[in-house]
Amino acid sequence: IVIGRFEGPDEKAAQAELKRVKAIDRNGRKPFAGALLLRTSVDDAAPVIKPHNLRNLRAKFPSVRPLFTLQVAAWSTFGDKDTKYGPMRDAAERYCAELRAKGFDAWFYHDEDSETSIVTVGYFDRRAYAARTTLLSPEVEDLMKKFPVHLTNGEPVSLPVDRANPRSRMKPQTPRLVEVPRF
Repeated sequence: IVIGRFEGPDEKAAQAELKRVKAIDRNGRKPFAGALLLRTSVDDAAPVIKPHNLRNLRAKFPSVRPLFTLQVAAWSTFGDKDTKYGPMRDAAERYCAELRAKGFDAWFYHDEDSETSIVTVGYFDRRAYAARTTLLSPEVEDLMKKFPVHLTNGEPVSLPVDRANPRSRMKPQTPRLVEVPRF
């Protein structure tokens, strides 16, 4: 049984409703004492999935296993409670639209649990990556040349070349091949 609709678990109305439901008493018993708040994904609940949502790419190729795409950007709150996720989602969708306007086959995906939105380009089957050699296909490598830097919250991020030594020379974070999940 699901009841109510709230913006988040910390919302006063959500907490008040949870307390009310847990307190329901029937013949000396509390049948809903174990009630809890449940998040339903905005994307899952949406009557229409936006055209460039990564879910549509998976729907287009339901039997392709694995189905890869190149992640070129991510926006996230990184767990910062003072940062609002809505603008992050919007920024990812805008970037996806910019890439599409430039002729790239771009997609976005919103992960409500981690408050992270990604933007990807292209799609590839199992031939994109050779597990034995860890080599990428020429098509993936060509696309990576067009996107040499992975953006995080709209900015390039540099990582130390030697991760054991944070003071070592820095290099930009590169895009990465990711598998399109089965939703």
